[in-house]
Amino acid sequence: QAEENSVLTALSSTVISGNVEASYVGGFSTNNNLYSDGAFEANGASISIGSPLGEGDYTAGYNVELLFGERATAFAGYSRAHTDGAADNFLLKNANIGLNLPFGNGVDLTVGLFDTIVGYEVEASGANPNVMRSYGYNLEPFTHTGVLASTSVADGVNISLGLTNGFDSTGGTHNDNLDAHAQLGYLAALDLTAPDSLGFLGGSTAYIGFVGGNNEGNQNKEKVNGTWNNFKNGEDDELFYVGLSLN
Repeated sequence: QAEENSVLTALSSTVISGNVEASYVGGFSTNNNLYSDGAFEANGASISIGSPLGEGDYTAGYNVELLFGERATAFAGYSRAHTDGAADNFLLKNANIGLNLPFGNGVDLTVGLFDTIVGYEVEASGANPNVMRSYGYNLEPFTHTGVLASTSVADGVNISLGLTNGFDSTGGTHNDNLDAHAQLGYLAALDLTAPDSLGFLGGSTAYIGFVGGNNEGNQNKEKVNGTWNNFKNGEDDELFYVGLSLN
């Protein structure tokens, strides 16, 4: 018999997914290995639990993603993993709420800890064309804590704007001093999709993104009379990203 059950109704929209990475690395050079110097490795795992946005106005969803093992250590950065009170092999990568607001063409609001809006490569090796990461991967922020609003302004034209806590929320990689208070950071992105009327270019995309903000650890010491003191804010980090995809 079919019965109304609020618990089952809530769970029916919950999506649980994840992945595990295991590898063997060998060769004459191990300088660029992401995890170790070689041999068989259980690199770690990830698990995501969330509920996507539903149809209609003022719908809500959530997303939580956890990293385990060496993947957590590599993503957080060496200094975070060995100086922070958090466990070396565990990292809260995402924890955010999604809201659908009925303004204009609809605004998707993300609040909390979420992935960065710039860059081509991501943490999960299976989602990249190569197991190794490029030089640009370590220049880019990994995650942000704040609010991000995204909307469509016309067919094939989407924009995103956000306010965050500084340049990056992933400690250790870009933040040397985890106890420092970050100034506000800024996010902006423009996503363009070519219409089918452009022939062979139809469906091609252009993406322009910008991230700026003060690093939590981006502060300079002044040496006065032989003593390091008088902290002052360093320059803001800024990253301008352009991505193109031909259909």
